[in-house]
Amino acid sequence: MIITEDNYNEALNEIDKLWDAEANTPELDRLNLVFDAVYEYEEEQYPIEPPSLLGMLEYMIDSKCIKHWPKELWLIIRYKLEQYIKCFSI
Repeated sequence: MIITEDNYNEALNEIDKLWDAEANTPELDRLNLVFDAVYEYEEEQYPIEPPSLLGMLEYMIDSKCIKHWPKELWLIIRYKLEQYIKCFSI
């Protein structure tokens, strides 16, 4: 169980050391236990909210993930999405 940030950092270091553990070894069992503890700690201490549709769209526009569509088209799609969302936020 990880309680403090120091415990968390120690666990991350242990994961680094155990990363190449062979199958069916105590080291791999330990890696799985520490990994699960880190996962639980991160879920509690560093929750990540799912992105909104508009947030994803803005990211795609800003990072130019979709290069073959003009920015104007994305802006139109964003406007339409905003209008659609407003219809359901009563």
